[in-house]
Amino acid sequence: MLHRDQGRDLLLRQIEINTISVSFGGMAQTMDQFHSYVLKQCGCEVTEKQVPKSLSLDGMAMGLLEAWKKYGNPRATVVFIVMSNERNIFDQRLVEWRLQEMDPRVRVVRHTLSHVAEHGSLSADKALTIGDEEAAVVYFRSAYMPAHYTSDKDWEARLLIERSRTVKCPSVGLQLAGSKKVQQVLTQPGVVERYLGQERAALLRTTFAGQYALDEESDEQRRAVSHATECPDLYVMKPQREGGGNNLYGERVRTALCQDCPQLKAFVLMERLNPPCHSNWRLDAKTFTACPCTVGELGVFGVLLTEGETQLLNCQMGHLMRNKAVDADEAGVAAGFGGLGSLLLQ
Repeated sequence: MLHRDQGRDLLLRQIEINTISVSFGGMAQTMDQFHSYVLKQCGCEVTEKQVPKSLSLDGMAMGLLEAWKKYGNPRATVVFIVMSNERNIFDQRLVEWRLQEMDPRVRVVRHTLSHVAEHGSLSADKALTIGDEEAAVVYFRSAYMPAHYTSDKDWEARLLIERSRTVKCPSVGLQLAGSKKVQQVLTQPGVVERYLGQERAALLRTTFAGQYALDEESDEQRRAVSHATECPDLYVMKPQREGGGNNLYGERVRTALCQDCPQLKAFVLMERLNPPCHSNWRLDAKTFTACPCTVGELGVFGVLLTEGETQLLNCQMGHLMRNKAVDADEAGVAAGFGGLGSLLLQ
């Protein structure tokens, strides 16, 4: 996201990293086509450079296909773990259909955690079988919120999948690597340098917003907490949760920081970004509304396939633009806070 600092310069700032159930990769690839068409219908000629294409759908399908091939059993399935009352099925179906277009041998099945708990089992060599079908890849489009685990059986199903030799998207370890705490630790001096080297780490650090742990004390943390208590609108508090609607903003930041409770340690205190506004239009199922002041958030999709510590595939594949009203705290589309958009470059 673009951030306007106190000196009024525009800076690029990273908001977060998502490593589980990354949504709208399917729809993102159609958005630029849709918006290019709409602009032309309105008499505005645009070039591909002005509305750059996103290959997010192709990238997600390609990553799942490469994982399925790596497993080595052409009869094994790709399993989508979904919710029983799935609302985001259309985006998921696009990924499923593109995957099968790329290789018709791939069979995709959709299961809930409860179904895996009831019908799943491990063989002696750790192959995961659900019913009478072996699973090559398990792709999580659920299981990232406590509410997705409706019983102990659901937790047992997640453990069963993790213990198997099936390719997991993601594994528990990679899911935890996307937590707010890990992202906060990566901003600390010397951490990303261990993985990228000094030059690349310095470039990456130019995108970091200030992040401060609330489970440990330091001079920097105490200064940040004191400033956030005085100016709560300049900060956001993030818990170790996904799915939208969990962050604290404004006076809720001040109230939380003034309380002495153990739950406070589960949060990360982060500098709140100040993005520039632009006019836009919002289209939903019933209305088409002019929005005089919206802000945009750019998501970049990546594909990572590993075997142990060996990287087999690591590439950037497409992008997603999300827009929301400037006075909206959250930007989640599925949660109802934002909408899908496209880049329009001048």
